[in-house]
Amino acid sequence: MDEVLNVNEQEYQNLDREIKRSMKRTAAEVVRLGYFLRKMKDEKLYLVRYPDFDSYVREELHIDYSKATRFMNINKKYSFNGNGMAVDEKYEEYSQSLLEEMLNMPEELEEMVTPGMSTRQVREIKRQAKQQEQENTFDVDYKEVEARQEQMIAAPQEELIVEIVEDVETDPAGDELSIEFDTSEFLGDLDDVIDAEYREAGALEEKNVATSQRSELVKPDSRMTEYLEAFAKHFISCNHDWMLEDFHGRVLNVEKSPQAIKEHLGPDHRTWYFRVNEDVGCITMFDDQVHLRYRNGQLCMGDVDWFYLASAIERMWNVVALAETERRVEEDPKLQEGEWQQETGQIEDATDQEPVDEMQRLRGILEEEKKQLKEYLEAGDISESVMYRQKIIVGALANMVCGLELEDMKREKEPAVEIQQEFPALKNNDQRKKWLSEYKSWGLWYRDENIDINYYKFDFPDGSRLVVAEYPQRHVYWKDERKDEHYFHLLEKDRMGYETRYDEQYRQQTDSETYLVEFLKNIQKGKVK
Repeated sequence: MDEVLNVNEQEYQNLDREIKRSMKRTAAEVVRLGYFLRKMKDEKLYLVRYPDFDSYVREELHIDYSKATRFMNINKKYSFNGNGMAVDEKYEEYSQSLLEEMLNMPEELEEMVTPGMSTRQVREIKRQAKQQEQENTFDVDYKEVEARQEQMIAAPQEELIVEIVEDVETDPAGDELSIEFDTSEFLGDLDDVIDAEYREAGALEEKNVATSQRSELVKPDSRMTEYLEAFAKHFISCNHDWMLEDFHGRVLNVEKSPQAIKEHLGPDHRTWYFRVNEDVGCITMFDDQVHLRYRNGQLCMGDVDWFYLASAIERMWNVVALAETERRVEEDPKLQEGEWQQETGQIEDATDQEPVDEMQRLRGILEEEKKQLKEYLEAGDISESVMYRQKIIVGALANMVCGLELEDMKREKEPAVEIQQEFPALKNNDQRKKWLSEYKSWGLWYRDENIDINYYKFDFPDGSRLVVAEYPQRHVYWKDERKDEHYFHLLEKDRMGYETRYDEQYRQQTDSETYLVEFLKNIQKGKVK
């Protein structure tokens, strides 16, 4: 921290003010913001108040280090001469979001981007380029197979004979080798080798049908949600009986249902067309993501995680069931006046009773409806529409009762035992980092079953609390691997803010290891109140 003496407090404040002012201006001035951030980092002016640049951008600007790095890289790439406050004239009319999308694009693709484009259009350019690259790679591999076959067919018969070692002998002295060869099997297997090459190429092509190009996933907006729900209703109508066979695993459990749907459809039936108002949408369900298109399937809408499709199917199940029930009621004259009005009246009368325990009431209604369903089944002459409606009522009530029982079970569970240890004497930064990495030794604080997160905590003598949120076995986006992830959240007492001190509360903002190590050091030295 001796470097703090070499920097100027007033210069820090001036530059800090300019950075914050730039963040509030138009997106085009992100180049200017990147310049100021580079200056703050390169000249180490952040040392006036913070131990590292990461802490400065997090505490003062409320952005993470990766975002700040993106701003600085934009300045390097799009400023005049690569190191100025002014944007290059070529990019004056571009927005901040476009500059961010263009950062990692090769020059030939960047030339296709114009200032009037949306970020979605730029992402589509990158997606198509990636898809074309993979298709070209496949074409090259396939051509190599064809070339090898042509070469083998065109070669003289004697050139194709490869001697196969059949036996090796050495004399006792080890000076001479005797090797026997057999050529009979190779020529017989030549056609099999060629066929295997073709099968390998065909398998690669077939695999590409069910595997996406791994374009960037987006969170569905209102329009994409509308298309997802429209397809969900269409899919439910086409697969209603199959989904009922395992209602929980194929409809309610949005974590397991995607795998069940993929196995049900197989790799060759993943593209569907469906009606959305006046348009025809198209959906392709890859193994790792879902691709949506509109305008009769001609234009790309984007790629989303399977979770959003599974959630849409869960939401639309009751919508489809209700619509089907109403349709059947309209078709059956018996339900339009008599039985429909009678059953509706019974339900309305039940709501006028004195308030009772919700679980008790639901169970009572469920038993009544189950009894009614049993009578229908025993009668044998009840119309299909009446029977169908009664089954829907019983199923819906059973799900409600099951849900309340699960909630009661969760509330009845005893909380995890807290194991609060004494704060150890940590002599150096290595020991402090090791102590942070061994957060599980503090004892599990509690677990959120709904979203599969474990929480650990440690309470410090000054009243501060360190919370660790652990995400078990999360899938790594860029490779086929799962691993535990964890993030630190320091609820620091009397924390120094921009203008005043305050007690930090829990939020999604995380704290870096560097900041925590410095905090632990100050705790031990008694500098933290």
